[in-house]
Amino acid sequence: MKFENLSLNTGSSSLNSNFQNVPTDLNLNYLDIPILFSYMNKKGNFKYSIGPQFSFLQSANMVYFGEEGEFTENFKSNMNSQDFGFITDIAYILKDFKPNKEIHIHLRYYYGWNDAFSDAFSANTNRSSYFSVLLSFPFIKSK
Repeated sequence: MKFENLSLNTGSSSLNSNFQNVPTDLNLNYLDIPILFSYMNKKGNFKYSIGPQFSFLQSANMVYFGEEGEFTENFKSNMNSQDFGFITDIAYILKDFKPNKEIHIHLRYYYGWNDAFSDAFSANTNRSSYFSVLLSFPFIKSK
């Protein structure tokens, strides 16, 4: 997430003054566990998947960009440690890549149902959502 004008709020007034109304990034790292239910036509090259996803927050850092440099603040205490949502996935499968080997190209969308923030950082409800493009190489297949 990017914020245009946030201010650092620590116990040091000199440090705070260097990071007032500055651009800020919030970097979130989650461990995602999707449970996908898939359908694929045996003669087709497309696979369709849907299901829930459980996400566990690993780290949350707020990075302030001021004239003096960058300041990174641990922001994990302001975030909910878990997220639950719904995921959809469409994959195109390149079957003729090599004998018994495939390449899967995925287009995935996730929508979280929980508020990302655990406190009153934002008055709005802030849900996670993302699009992603993935490549997978399932070279080990049963014959």
